[in-house]
Amino acid sequence: MKKQTRKQIIKKLDKIFSQYIRISQSDEQGIGTCVSCGKQAPWKELQCGHYFNRSKLHTRWDEDNCHIQCKVCNVFKKGNYPAYAKYMYDSYDKEFMEFLEQRSNCTDKIPTTDLEELIKSYKHLVKEIQ
Repeated sequence: MKKQTRKQIIKKLDKIFSQYIRISQSDEQGIGTCVSCGKQAPWKELQCGHYFNRSKLHTRWDEDNCHIQCKVCNVFKKGNYPAYAKYMYDSYDKEFMEFLEQRSNCTDKIPTTDLEELIKSYKHLVKEIQ
């Protein structure tokens, strides 16, 4: 079997992490609510929105940084940042938000082996909650 590139591993992690966020933040019927506009829909129709954007690798797969968003807010409104910020500051205290911001600015490279471990972990979690 051909070894996966780091880019392929990141893509795989993004997919399983997004699935986990959307399922875990949905109700028992699989309905999730956009944190920005309140739209409700089945988790498969929603997206994993990032408060600190995906270019920030140290918060890209952080469960506190990622929440359900509808496609309109996440894509067309580019994250609907004002509404997302209100949700974040209503949900977390100022100190935690400062910590999350510091973490998002970390530039250390995440080892590929750590990313592979995250894939295994989130696959297991998704299996448990489905």
